[in-house]
Amino acid sequence: MPSTVLQGLTFVPGRDGRWVSPGVDGLSLSSPDGSDPEMTVRAKSVGSMTVAATTQTALLVSAQAVGLRGMTYVGFAARGRALAVPAGSTPVPLEQGEALILTEPVDLVVESSVPTRWIHLLVPSSRLIERGVELRAGECLIRRGALAGPVAAFAAALMDAQDGRNAVSEVVAARVLENLLVAVYGDGLGDADPRADQRLRMRRTAIDLIDQSFSDPLLTPAAIAEAVGVSLRHLQRSFEGSGTSIAAEISERRTDNACMLLAAPASRELTVNEIARRSGFSSAFELRSRVRARFGVSPSQLRRTTTGGPPASGGGQQGPSRRQHPVAGGGHPEVVVEGST
Repeated sequence: MPSTVLQGLTFVPGRDGRWVSPGVDGLSLSSPDGSDPEMTVRAKSVGSMTVAATTQTALLVSAQAVGLRGMTYVGFAARGRALAVPAGSTPVPLEQGEALILTEPVDLVVESSVPTRWIHLLVPSSRLIERGVELRAGECLIRRGALAGPVAAFAAALMDAQDGRNAVSEVVAARVLENLLVAVYGDGLGDADPRADQRLRMRRTAIDLIDQSFSDPLLTPAAIAEAVGVSLRHLQRSFEGSGTSIAAEISERRTDNACMLLAAPASRELTVNEIARRSGFSSAFELRSRVRARFGVSPSQLRRTTTGGPPASGGGQQGPSRRQHPVAGGGHPEVVVEGST
């Protein structure tokens, strides 16, 4: 799979309710409930690497003997959780803030029962080998160390940065990211510090509560701390070093949900106000601020970009059938690349 594949990835209906990619043999998507999968993707080149971010509904991603053509894949679970099922091996849970590392050929299934957001990297295997990383063919590793969250945040920041980089800054950014990936590879399972393990469990409990209740406008960091049964400061400390915070988790989860609704053809009849309400925002103004901060456009502009149609006016007829319009985030889950290079 060349790194440029992420900048032109498409899926079409296949057999057994799966969606297959004409550009990548062995790669397919399906939804646990049989509905059409929803996915939006942004991708950008950073040196010889490709960085991408995906936001998607609950999905089952199957990769059977997929060749990466000299690349190693590193995926960070930025939001939600999943289950990695390597061929012939025991399923491995993947929690938010953890990393999945795959070397070719890739042969596994990744299942997520909740909406998820991922940061993906494709890095030349030769670069990792030169740095002393011992790669094994067909390897599937999970890294639960403290570095995964901050590295994912750095990669996302590189992808979101304006395209004003010169040759020097490009090399520096690529080298820093490469150094961090090498560190993540060796981060392992941590140091068995019981306090660190307790903080991790507390953080996961809080994130589960956010996943379940983000649409409630009354959900706040203080409310989550009360539900977990600890002080707000104690809960905040459990997020230190993870690359995120309680308030950021709530805001990002609401923004992810709103963006998926804006991108879905089936939601075209919903107004921006209604999408803001369903996503837990206190107002449409708050939603507009979050969308503009992430994409640099208004919700209405984002909707036109992803669905190819005008924004909803609060009523009207149901939008076109998903299978009639192959657009990103519905029907043919065609990738939307925002600001790729």
